[in-house]
Amino acid sequence: MFAIPNANEVECRCSKCVCNPAGYMITAKRTAKRHAQSDKDRELDRNINLLPVQQSSVDVDMEAIQFEEDIEYDSYSNDVPSSMEYPDGFLPLSAKDFLFGTDELIEEYSSEHESSDEDAEEEEAEQSEESSANLPEDPWHRLIAIFLVMFISSFVVDEGAVILISFINAILEHYGESFRLPTSIPGLKKMTGYSAMTSGVSTFVACSDCHTLYKSNSEVPTCCTGKKLGRQNECGNSLFKSGISNGLTAKRTFVYNSLKTALAKLFKRPNFETAINMWNRGPKVPGTMFDVYDGKMWKEFVDEDGMQFVARERSLLLTLNIDWFQPFDGVTYSCGAIYLTINNLPRDERNKMENVILVGLMPGPKEASTAEINNYLRPLVNELEELYTGISIDTYSRSGALVRAALLMVACDIPAARKTCGFTSHNSRNACHKCNRHFFRFEGTSIVDYSGFNSSEWIGRTKEENRQHATMWKNARTLVERKQLEVENGVRWSELHRLAYFEPVRATIVDPMHNLFLGTAKRMMEKWILCGHLDDNDLCEMQVEANTITLPSEYASLTTKIAKGFPFMKADEWKSWCLIYSPVVLKGRLEDDLFANWIEFVDACRLLTKPTITEEEIELAHGSLERFCGGCEELYEHDVLSPNMHLHLHLKETINNFGPIYGYCTGKMGLNTHV
Repeated sequence: MFAIPNANEVECRCSKCVCNPAGYMITAKRTAKRHAQSDKDRELDRNINLLPVQQSSVDVDMEAIQFEEDIEYDSYSNDVPSSMEYPDGFLPLSAKDFLFGTDELIEEYSSEHESSDEDAEEEEAEQSEESSANLPEDPWHRLIAIFLVMFISSFVVDEGAVILISFINAILEHYGESFRLPTSIPGLKKMTGYSAMTSGVSTFVACSDCHTLYKSNSEVPTCCTGKKLGRQNECGNSLFKSGISNGLTAKRTFVYNSLKTALAKLFKRPNFETAINMWNRGPKVPGTMFDVYDGKMWKEFVDEDGMQFVARERSLLLTLNIDWFQPFDGVTYSCGAIYLTINNLPRDERNKMENVILVGLMPGPKEASTAEINNYLRPLVNELEELYTGISIDTYSRSGALVRAALLMVACDIPAARKTCGFTSHNSRNACHKCNRHFFRFEGTSIVDYSGFNSSEWIGRTKEENRQHATMWKNARTLVERKQLEVENGVRWSELHRLAYFEPVRATIVDPMHNLFLGTAKRMMEKWILCGHLDDNDLCEMQVEANTITLPSEYASLTTKIAKGFPFMKADEWKSWCLIYSPVVLKGRLEDDLFANWIEFVDACRLLTKPTITEEEIELAHGSLERFCGGCEELYEHDVLSPNMHLHLHLKETINNFGPIYGYCTGKMGLNTHV
């Protein structure tokens, strides 16, 4: 059967479309009309160019006509004006105009090509019908197009982009290349697939003081009208700074990528629905956990009807990750990335870059507090509320399919997780977000005493209690009252509390990579060196011995870092040190009781880092960690004890709820941030 074009489409048989194998191309009516007019203009221009060239005002008019014709092109073609029409170095305008006279040309271009509302709707319909990229086959031409669209989107205003595109086309013509760039910015973005890639992305003006957000395409006040938490007066902070041509530029910008749009793109992939259904086909062995699907949370997570959420097709359970990174070298400037991963995908697929949803980029220059992060989470939570009951999405296999999504867990490093979910910091009296244990400071110091590792005596927090404390904090009238509630309960209000189904206590995981390797493994080595248990000679000898060890392929090699005192070690390097190197090179160098205590930690890590884990292994690891923490309490000064050690004894709970650690390890998500 032949495809039936819609009412806005016609057969275009202009000089460029007739080159198509079919002898025509299906385009929007407005595009076909524009192509026909361009043909007429070119024919008229060729006839005029046959006349003797005269130095008169007519020449100037003709240059203007030719420039307008060039910028009217919206696709590449062999039928292009001759380079003889550009006497000034083959530029689409004179050198003088190029340097000094662009404003008038831009104003003229903008006024002549300003679209009506009807035209805009027609263009939008055309873009929706032809959303796929139409990149040239030649790799160099493809590189030019992609580089230019990225460069224009990042560094060039629209008016300057028009001139830049015309300039590149003139260079291509001069060197005899048949390829031409579309001379409109929407045409260039459409050809490269940039429009489709960035659909759903919106920008907000962010207050640099209170972090209130304003949609960029709406009326934005020059000064912030938001109110800081607990204050009655408006913020009043200036939102803009002077920019180019006396314009105003936002001081801070928040970029948000719509979750609903991102999911619609994923469901358009041919094999996506097959991949998200594979979780139910994996191995099932009683008492053994293979992935997040074997955890209690996956099985117990229900929809509004009380049914298991994932029992219905196209129901996704998501993991939220917030990671702070330094985008610039040589300066302290932190930006925040908000990610979502889809747990329904197989474990080896869900953290691949093409499957991770980058939801937002929070501006710097420093990490936001809980109250400030709430502003950036609000657009996401709005969509999550809607997705819990489901929205209609056109998938690869069918139109109007019901797609649901919900937040299963928050997997960040411990400080970011506590901010995101509304818990006070790790050095507060309520240092644990899993239990109600209160910690006190050593008399006369600011050091928190984290001793006491009998986990059987700890009382766990509950969802109901957490929500009550968060609501009390939100409704408090003064900052003093809020501070007192933080001391008593260790809870603040988070935007995630708006999700009625979300359980902040259970869903805020203890990240194993930060907790075990970047936390305790690193802390113990610093303690041994500081207290003289290991000296420089020991480190050099350990390095020599370590270099004789053959590592499994998945472990990072430490060829020089042991001798240098373990500088700038990453989580995977600490993992290698802990599991492979340390049992060999520490033996005989560390005192026997300290070494025996350390091996308890190593034994626990060896079990916890397995790709699959049994219930018995979880209990064995928990027992080893309990003995390690108790041993540290006896063998060292109490300043070596840390909140990470307390959280070691909550890892059992995290694994029971979410399965083996590789299903939610933040180290894999962090790779995307660095990329």
